[in-house]
Amino acid sequence: MKKTVLIIMPSLKKGGGAEQIAVNLAENIKKEKITVKILTFYRVEQEHKFSGEHLSLCEKNTKTVSKKAVKLIKRIKEIHKIIRQNHITTVISFTEDANIPLILAKKIFNLKQKTYCSIRTNPERYPFFYKLAIRLLYGFATKIICVSRGVENILRKKFHKTNTKTIYNSVNVKEWNALLKQPLQKEHEELFAANKIYLNIGRLEEVKGQERLIINFKDILNRDPLAKLVIIGEGTLERKLKETVKLKKLENKVFFFKNQKNVFPFLKACHCFVFTSFYEGLPNILLSAAYSNCKILSTDCRTGPREILAPDLPLNKKIKYPFKTKIGFLLDPNNLENQFTKETILSDSKTKNISLDKFDKQTILNEWLKLL
Repeated sequence: MKKTVLIIMPSLKKGGGAEQIAVNLAENIKKEKITVKILTFYRVEQEHKFSGEHLSLCEKNTKTVSKKAVKLIKRIKEIHKIIRQNHITTVISFTEDANIPLILAKKIFNLKQKTYCSIRTNPERYPFFYKLAIRLLYGFATKIICVSRGVENILRKKFHKTNTKTIYNSVNVKEWNALLKQPLQKEHEELFAANKIYLNIGRLEEVKGQERLIINFKDILNRDPLAKLVIIGEGTLERKLKETVKLKKLENKVFFFKNQKNVFPFLKACHCFVFTSFYEGLPNILLSAAYSNCKILSTDCRTGPREILAPDLPLNKKIKYPFKTKIGFLLDPNNLENQFTKETILSDSKTKNISLDKFDKQTILNEWLKLL
């Protein structure tokens, strides 16, 4: 039987990691001469482009519980209809808003297709409804695809799921090498050349922890007076973060840049990359920072950073922070006070070359192809 794959996402909005991963996976599977279609629930102006067929339900935004319930029912019916009409053999969904209607469609309509639901972050942080769905529904998926071993461990131990498998995000080394060769934009050259730049890249949202980085940046300045902080990203906390900068009298020390098409020149030029998330799945930006050979300070949040910075360190082992690894330092994920020590700040060690074999594009694609 001819293989036909359907990948489901709420949208292909630019700026989201899951959206980029979904499109990359679709393109890579398509190159293997397998028919791939993408289904989204709504379209946006700025979205990732897919060279194959992009189907959409073209939904409008709704906020009331009753309308959301109606929307869920519609999604379940439409997913079943599209699977049947397009002779789909395998369905892959990303994020809970796509996972839940897919599993319900499988259960209600007794679908025989292989179904793979991808969880992209620590499920312990999910709201009650998503946690309940994982406990009651996700066992019906063919496999729950986890973005990291940490996520898989949580699903097994806390949610008692056994149909799990870890497949990392893929890294395109050839593409990254080309991006690394591009120069830093001229308008930023003077700032980066004249100062020791501590760099943070991520959405300006509570989960990314930029506010606590700004609040504790004084500890870095006390040890490194030439330090300046550059935060690259956009989000709902932009105004609040800028107000915090003013409150701490750091206007000449902290700078905000909008999203950048290529962050590698910034990573290559910075003195240190500082990652401050409260929780993650597997942060691609940490892989990018490590590959750029820059010094890294990262919170040891529940899933993700430890697998990149200290892959040989047991996931559940308690450690004393800050913890030095071969390619950086792991910091206390709950409290950044006293983490920017003389050792972490004044150490000139750059990240050593790390093996990205387990994240290699073809290696990851082969893992997916085995499932189709």
